[in-house]
Amino acid sequence: MSISSLHCLLAKLFVGLSNYRVFAIVKFSVLNLDILIFLQRQGYIGGFLVFANLKAIKVFLRYIGIAQVFRLKNQVSKQARRVFLSTKRLRFFLSNNRLSYNYLISTPFGFFFGDEVLEYAFGGEILFYFS
Repeated sequence: MSISSLHCLLAKLFVGLSNYRVFAIVKFSVLNLDILIFLQRQGYIGGFLVFANLKAIKVFLRYIGIAQVFRLKNQVSKQARRVFLSTKRLRFFLSNNRLSYNYLISTPFGFFFGDEVLEYAFGGEILFYFS
């Protein structure tokens, strides 16, 4: 998994959402594609188009009126410090840091939000959180 690719994806989405753009163009990677599929299924983005010849993905951002559907807060796993947690430690982390954020967690079974991971009782890598 390329964390630098994740960082570029989050930066482009953040800039696009902050400037109320209709779409954002991000670099193609399997990780980015998997995250975008997950975000689209959850209703956080409007969709995306993959341009294989340009190695890019055009992400259509969603708004409700003039409000953003979600606000990116921070990336947790970084290239120099990746954060993997077992089920027990993840339960402790999420109970202390829940607030009003959604945590996106990569597991061996795919991407899940923090509450879903606790429900299924498996650990994983915390990628980023948003509200």
